[in-house]
Amino acid sequence: MKKRLCAALLVLTMLISTLPAAGNAAEPEQSAGTVYLSISDDARYVEGNDDLGTLMAYVPMDLAEVSKIKLDDYQLSAYAQDMDEDGKEDITLLHLFLYASEHYYLSTDADALVISGGSGSMFMSRFWGHDCNLTYYVNGSYPEQSPGWGATADIIPLHDGDFIDLSMYTSWGFFSDSAAGYHYFLDTDNKIIHDYTAVSGTAMPLWYGRAWSSGMDGGTVLSREANATIYYSQTLYAREPASVTTDANGAAAITFPTSGTWYLWADGQPGVDADPDNIVSSPAYAKVTVSDAAVDAVIAQINALPAADALTLAAAAAVAAAQAAYDALTETQQALVPADVLAVLAAAQTAIANLRQAAADDQAAADAVIAQIGALPAADALTLADADAVAAAQAAYDALTETQQALVPADVLAVLTGAEDAIAALRQAADDKAAADAVIAQINALPAVDALT
Repeated sequence: MKKRLCAALLVLTMLISTLPAAGNAAEPEQSAGTVYLSISDDARYVEGNDDLGTLMAYVPMDLAEVSKIKLDDYQLSAYAQDMDEDGKEDITLLHLFLYASEHYYLSTDADALVISGGSGSMFMSRFWGHDCNLTYYVNGSYPEQSPGWGATADIIPLHDGDFIDLSMYTSWGFFSDSAAGYHYFLDTDNKIIHDYTAVSGTAMPLWYGRAWSSGMDGGTVLSREANATIYYSQTLYAREPASVTTDANGAAAITFPTSGTWYLWADGQPGVDADPDNIVSSPAYAKVTVSDAAVDAVIAQINALPAADALTLAAAAAVAAAQAAYDALTETQQALVPADVLAVLAAAQTAIANLRQAAADDQAAADAVIAQIGALPAADALTLADADAVAAAQAAYDALTETQQALVPADVLAVLTGAEDAIAALRQAADDKAAADAVIAQINALPAVDALT
């Protein structure tokens, strides 16, 4: 069957050359964003041939880089599309497969990718060193041109956030088994999830399901699966992972013992009727970012502080408490507090220190004036000889800022006011005496009564 199928589909096969070919095709569109590609072979995701040996599970790929792929460079200009009629080559799933072959399989030769068929009915008779026994889903669904009519990679445009799953199989009868399809992790609303967040020590709920389509009737069905084994570890495909089993509703819960990055996966499964001896469905993958409850509490405590420029000394206790909470974390936990959060705490500490220094400076200025006022004689002992000292004390008080003036006690101000009043009274008395003395002198200058004429 394999030989007959591939022989028929290899008619007019277009072998991709590793050497660029000249052409007059339109320039590709410049796309932005990220798409995610997963490639599996039977039960598990394949490993790339790149230096990192990347496991091809939800691998992010920059659309700007994918956009640099020109179909004409691979003698594939016949598959170039301009569906939006903007005069530029649309960036399609075919571009992504080429990009992945170049950067992760590290080849675009006959073992990596062989294309046949016409535009809109493109067929991959070979991909990633595998034969044509493969399928792919886009965003968890069987890609269709129209209901019941599949869309091929050359006419599937890519958009930011798209995720593509390509599964290769050993069995040529995988698609006829009722257990065939693509597995995914889900949320409570059956939305496909590749990135979870959780808190260590707290159970994280998840759901697991399978998307499938006959490819004939149109549409894709996503249903939850019971009794599925879900593995988890801080290393994808760890040798001894922990595991849970989904219940009758396809649900499970995992309590992660420590914070950090964890991975969930489930292997592709064998058939249940038409092909029970072979894998007929894809694996599943998700990443979980697990935070530490104590770390989360400290982060929340720091973020609850007022902005540094809005802090007052009334918040000093709260800042000190946040610092103490951070200091109480272990070194491992402290390393989990983001740098920008630590910057908030540092700015708050600096602001409080500056406020305290300013308060100390203000008190010192106020204390100097208090001492100056306190050195004045009592009001009833003042003489006009003390007038300059009283004026100097008043000038010193007036030179204080409003904040500093508020630190001078009312009883001390009363002393200064009393001294000023006393000096004013003494000056008035002196003026009155001088006026009286002038009159007295004028009277005394008159002739004696018996000498008057």
